[in-house]
Amino acid sequence: MIGIIGNKFFGTRIVENLEKKIKVVYLYPSLHDLKFKKKIEKVEIIHFIGSPIASLHGVLTLIRFRMWGKKIIVHWIGGDAWQVSSKKKFKVYTKLCKKKIDLHLVDDERLGIM
Repeated sequence: MIGIIGNKFFGTRIVENLEKKIKVVYLYPSLHDLKFKKKIEKVEIIHFIGSPIASLHGVLTLIRFRMWGKKIIVHWIGGDAWQVSSKKKFKVYTKLCKKKIDLHLVDDERLGIM
């Protein structure tokens, strides 16, 4: 099963389009939900719409998923790609976390910052 993480507008629409073909679920990870790990037991792949590296919460979420053995896909979009390539704090996050991501998806070679 694939877990989609993204804002409610894009994330839920992607799930609606994919759920007829594959097992997919929309996720909203909470660092405070102590039962979250159990909720995603059957999820093998986490697909981020937008980068988790663009915020500290996202970095912590990414690390937690990796500790739980989940495969990670990040679909880079313009704003997130620009942010991690132009702001010092996010460049550090990127260097620390980019190898924790199994697949980077970009739709424009200029966004291929990884």
